[in-house]
Amino acid sequence: MGPTDWGTAVVVDPKELHRLEADSRKLGALRRGRALAAVLLVATGALSVCVAYRQHSTVSRLRVKVHECRANAAREQTPPACATLDR
Repeated sequence: MGPTDWGTAVVVDPKELHRLEADSRKLGALRRGRALAAVLLVATGALSVCVAYRQHSTVSRLRVKVHECRANAAREQTPPACATLDR
């Protein structure tokens, strides 16, 4: 082989190289931590949406039942028998 041209060589101090490797490991750990936090945030949001939808459905069914009970009570002209929640 011919002579090697070292005119564009980059010299890195070994201490600096070790510091850069340590910084890289720290940044990788931070990235994984943030990714985990994002996954947990999305999962919590999805769970919250499911719970809110279930509560909305329950309230909607109760609203229909209350409307039916009031209509029956108005029709019968008696004290509302189904107005209590003790069933």
